[in-house]
Amino acid sequence: MQKLHQAFAEKTASSGEMIVTMHEGQYRIFGVPVYATTNSVEGKYLLGDLSTLALVYFGSPQVIVDKYSDGKSTTGQTDVIVLNLVDVGCTNQNAICVGSA
Repeated sequence: MQKLHQAFAEKTASSGEMIVTMHEGQYRIFGVPVYATTNSVEGKYLLGDLSTLALVYFGSPQVIVDKYSDGKSTTGQTDVIVLNLVDVGCTNQNAICVGSA
């Protein structure tokens, strides 16, 4: 987040205001909350109203009990994994803007 803040937190030529601000413990650009991810293409940025996103679930969650892989049967260790397949869709394509550096 600090790297993102440094990249955008330069004063504009006329107003002297910062583009990225901290409000109620959340970084914001023009009042829109900022989130960081490593799952994006380098040099690409998204700005959008995330309330327009919809989660779509494919079936019910699966509970997987793994007692055998990686030598667990000899140590008595058991892993319990909850697997839920989900996708994200945007209900209003005008609410998302893709930019590049």
